[in-house]
Amino acid sequence: RRRAVTRGGFTLVELVVALALGGIVTASLLGVLSGTRRLAQVHAIRVEWAEALRTAESVLVGELRFLDPRADIYEVGADSLALRAFRGSGVVCRVVNGSILVRYQGVRAPEPAKDSLLVVDAPGRERALPLEASDRMEGGCALRDGESLYRLHAGEIVAVGALVLVFESASYHLAASALRYRRGLSGRQPLTAEIVDDGASTFTLYPDEPAFEATLVLEPMGGSGSGNTARIRVGLLNGAPAEEGGP
Repeated sequence: RRRAVTRGGFTLVELVVALALGGIVTASLLGVLSGTRRLAQVHAIRVEWAEALRTAESVLVGELRFLDPRADIYEVGADSLALRAFRGSGVVCRVVNGSILVRYQGVRAPEPAKDSLLVVDAPGRERALPLEASDRMEGGCALRDGESLYRLHAGEIVAVGALVLVFESASYHLAASALRYRRGLSGRQPLTAEIVDDGASTFTLYPDEPAFEATLVLEPMGGSGSGNTARIRVGLLNGAPAEEGGP
């Protein structure tokens, strides 16, 4: 007796339908993944822009706000800014064997390889001196909160009570796709990611206001997509012209 054998399987139509549905699902998943990737890229670009602008604003405002543009800013070009970058200040409390003891506060310690001194020992009288040596001291002068004691050698006698400002000659540049900082003769170090269109970005000094403005044009990595333009404006508090009849 012969028995009929039944075998399960797909017809050609069913196979075609299954392949079509699979292709639709795959295309949908690829579209979702592509959109998610694009959103992640846009978010990363926006974060990069925000970080670059935050860094540039913090640095430029911190350096410039309290400068006298007539004395402390050496030169401003479309893509460069040369200035005295102040790193700290103190008051001379003692004179010992040709060196001065200074009650000092600052963003960092005085460094002879980098810094010079601006001494103010009378109203309107300033003189720049080299910083030949610097040593942290313990004892010798009474200190206030936040102060440290340093022995500085400037090559000249400075009177007790004189104000001493520690500064380095430095410059900022819009170059090689970034805002860059240069100290002395050293190379230009990047402060932001390399996403600045240095050909379109500019520095401008307005001496009559007085104010400084940086116009930064930022581009995403790789130069793809549209850029973002931002202006950082800094009012120079010590550069206001004297009133008529004033000092």
